[in-house]
Amino acid sequence: MRLHLDCRRGINATSALAALIDAGVDSASINDRLRVLDAELTSSTSKLDGSTVTVVEIATDLADRSHLGEITSLIGEANLAPRSTSIAIGVYERLARAEATVHGTTIEDVTFHEVGSARSIVAVLGLAAAIDLLDLVEITASDLGVGSGTVDTSHGRLEVPTPATAVLLHDVPWANTIVAGELVTPTGAAIVTQLADRFEPMPDGAERGGAGADLRREPPIVTGALFSAPTT
Repeated sequence: MRLHLDCRRGINATSALAALIDAGVDSASINDRLRVLDAELTSSTSKLDGSTVTVVEIATDLADRSHLGEITSLIGEANLAPRSTSIAIGVYERLARAEATVHGTTIEDVTFHEVGSARSIVAVLGLAAAIDLLDLVEITASDLGVGSGTVDTSHGRLEVPTPATAVLLHDVPWANTIVAGELVTPTGAAIVTQLADRFEPMPDGAERGGAGADLRREPPIVTGALFSAPTT
């Protein structure tokens, strides 16, 4: 089976996770994989611009993590399947390398802010667990619509895409959109570059699909997930 991520309206960990659930990945099975953590996700549907999307809520008492070592230790404690562990660590290592490049430091000394929040970490782990539940031959992704204008961050007001996102999307097809705001977060950029074997237009003949949204964001981030037979 082939997974295509439609990122023309953006991507972050929550929207990608919600898209997979909307496309048929069992949320109860994801929660089973996350049982060792003090966290749980629930999914529901909502209307957005006249279309139905799935949204995910995450409940957790985990503390935020500020450094790569803290996050990789937590990922190890989660005791996920090897593939899930590899995906989650890969995402955060990419984030750390991008931030280190931007700030001229080492990956060990990078301080995570928004991307180190407990909710963001659980969303990444849930997404990694969801991918492992699928019998995937390949993963592809569309061009990325990153938004436009500026976004307020812990580092102040930054242009979209933010510097870390721009580093992560080097050599990846992306474009600004007429939608003002940040549609591809650094975590979203790390996820799509970690997962995608290549970037190409939406495939024909999708067998099933779904759309997930992070409605906590303004503007909302909406990601699509399409499943089809692999190309030969």
